[in-house]
Amino acid sequence: MNKFKYLVLTALAVLLASCDDSLENRIDITAPENAQQLFTVLPQNADQVTYKLIEADVQGIQGFITIRDAGIMGVESFMKLENTIPGIMHPVHIHEGLFGNNGDRVITLNPIDGDTGIGRTFFDKKDDGTSTDYYDLTENHEYYVGPHYSMDDMSTIIAAGNIGLNNPPIPCGPCDGKVTALSFIYEGTESARITVEQKRGGIVFDRVVTPQEQFSIDGTDRKGTLSTEIYMSIDGAQVAKIHTSCSIPIGIGYAVSDFIIVAGESRNGGPLCDLDESDIPEPCNTCDGKVTSLSLVYNGSQTVDVKVEQQRGGEIFNQSVDPGDVIQLVGQDNQQTLSSKVFISVDGRRVEEIHTSCSQPIGPGAIFGDFEVIAGSSRNGGVLCGMP
Repeated sequence: MNKFKYLVLTALAVLLASCDDSLENRIDITAPENAQQLFTVLPQNADQVTYKLIEADVQGIQGFITIRDAGIMGVESFMKLENTIPGIMHPVHIHEGLFGNNGDRVITLNPIDGDTGIGRTFFDKKDDGTSTDYYDLTENHEYYVGPHYSMDDMSTIIAAGNIGLNNPPIPCGPCDGKVTALSFIYEGTESARITVEQKRGGIVFDRVVTPQEQFSIDGTDRKGTLSTEIYMSIDGAQVAKIHTSCSIPIGIGYAVSDFIIVAGESRNGGPLCDLDESDIPEPCNTCDGKVTSLSLVYNGSQTVDVKVEQQRGGEIFNQSVDPGDVIQLVGQDNQQTLSSKVFISVDGRRVEEIHTSCSQPIGPGAIFGDFEVIAGSSRNGGVLCGMP
């Protein structure tokens, strides 16, 4: 299996390729603030499938369920519904047959949290104690899922969908709109305390994990997404930073330190696809020849109306944004560059000016009030390096 690595430094870009299969030879670092994070692509050929859940007795509630082979953890069920009822836990079961036929209850899943719309369960047995696996659920039989309104109202089904044999799955897609969920396999040789902390939003995972064990994290903001970056620590020492804003490719097979992503979802793109060599970002450089694109994350505390105008070329963005949303700015002149300056207005008041002519340093980490650059490119330099 080929492993491809990249490490981008401020002054020198080096592209490395390795054909060694041993995990021990992987370089484990914490990237400096002015460098993109090193990562490796290790194809996983993941066995997973995602099915659509449509609204049933309650209008507007819909989403999906992902069934995944979780190795020594058995089977993982991950459900995400939109417009669930805050403060209520929605019970969930897998039933035999097709929805509408009142099939027998086969597996009891963890409930969906009405505050987040998320429910996740690892299991390897049915309710009667018999064993089950990924292939039983997805290829050998027909089942359906129908989350209930509450324990006190089991007759009301809030969403429903068929899974398994002959039911078409949702295709995977590239990361879009920030990551909502990730599942990792821990490749360390000894048990360790694993902590995953968001850049904003606190810790989302913190417990001891054994070698080859899988674990998962979910977004915690109002849209169910993770912060723009997460930091992975082993026994208290930070070993990796992962961009979860979709500004850098992320998907199944993304490997860093002792962790490999084996499943994931993004807000607008649905299930994440497998990565390959072509997904590895090109080396970064300082800004040269004017900026062609910028990705800005809004770090304010409340929803606002944001307008972005160029010094020449007019308005390029105008819509409402929530905390944590990412704004994409793309050059529109005949050389696909932005004007030499762009101006940001919030709720009708101009608040920030960004030089995009390359006359001043710009790149990931640059902060302009409540807005932070998380990715960008320039005409002659390509991908922008992080700020020193």
